[in-house]
Amino acid sequence: MANTSIKDAAKTAPVTAEQVGQTIELVIEKPEVITQKIYVGPNILGLAKYSVIENEFTAHIKGFIEKCPSIEKLFVPILEMTETETRAKEKGTLEYRHYQNVVAFEAEKKGAK
Repeated sequence: MANTSIKDAAKTAPVTAEQVGQTIELVIEKPEVITQKIYVGPNILGLAKYSVIENEFTAHIKGFIEKCPSIEKLFVPILEMTETETRAKEKGTLEYRHYQNVVAFEAEKKGAK
């Protein structure tokens, strides 16, 4: 069996990577964790609908959230965007209530000017 190729030998008996002088490297990739969130509330001065944040809110958005906590509830993972927008239009849902709170907040801000 001296003239037998590695391919032929592999057909007849198991061959390890060490036996053929090769190194096999196993690469395991971690799935990416999506940390982005998208705002699905109404446009308000300084915050547009579909604004995307990466990890943390900017100081500007934190200021809005302090005055109207419902804004934070309308920042959702991108994969939940469509479902949240649909629920924000359905009376009686929590998302609808948050959306209406932001609308009232914006109206109050405009009235204060």
